[in-house]
Amino acid sequence: MKQRKNSYRFDAFDDPSQEAARLKWRTDVNIERFIPTLREHGLNRNMRVLDVGSGTGHRALRLAHFLTAGSVVGIDNSADLLSQAGLIQSQAKRGNLEFRLADIYSRSSLAKLGRFDFIHLRLVMQHLPDTKRALRNLKLLLKPKGRIFLEDIDREWMTIYPCPPIWPKVYLAVQAGQAGSGGDPYSGRKLGFSLASAGFKDIKVQMTSLQGGNDLVSGWLENAAPTYLYYLNPSGQRSARKAFAELARLCKKGPIYYYQVWFQASGMANR
Repeated sequence: MKQRKNSYRFDAFDDPSQEAARLKWRTDVNIERFIPTLREHGLNRNMRVLDVGSGTGHRALRLAHFLTAGSVVGIDNSADLLSQAGLIQSQAKRGNLEFRLADIYSRSSLAKLGRFDFIHLRLVMQHLPDTKRALRNLKLLLKPKGRIFLEDIDREWMTIYPCPPIWPKVYLAVQAGQAGSGGDPYSGRKLGFSLASAGFKDIKVQMTSLQGGNDLVSGWLENAAPTYLYYLNPSGQRSARKAFAELARLCKKGPIYYYQVWFQASGMANR
């Protein structure tokens, strides 16, 4: 399958196994709110659900456990990630869960998946170079009055305190690098507008937050920060590693706090 440019490519990492472990940590962020939030946006137990960008498959598995009278299909454009997700499915022995290789820019690829009552995308929109096209393609998969749910971050809405003087410059370089790689580091604030532009109706938007102290900062440094190197040139990577080392030192030295806003939006296919 032809790979289109976007700002996240799992197979671009030097050690995919390490990145897979980091993805698992990111999957678990706010996991206790996952199903309750989707229920607020219309999910119920008898739906057929599409999980777009299913990655290692852990959230799709959560959906499968919830969907006692329904099913979930997880799709990704990485065969390596789908292989790992397949192992999870095999071990869990869930007959209502499957994973498929698909390209959200290819209508013929998506058409093979069938129709769905609910579509879920988490941390996907920020990596897409053409969100309107992707959303319009996904809308074709929804049954009448089916809903789509988006969740993403906005890189301007994250801060750590205290932080080293070098960190703001590094983080701006990360944002520029993601934009230059075909993504949108400010996608979170745009989720509702993106759904409206793609023709969805009955749009609901909300924000939630992630905050914590030293343990969260330590986890972020180990499992999220290294992925930022993907967006930086060699000089930027050296600066980033220096910033990460200083943040780790601050984390061991005394109190430090992390704050991030998460954006959520859902819409209905009015057909």
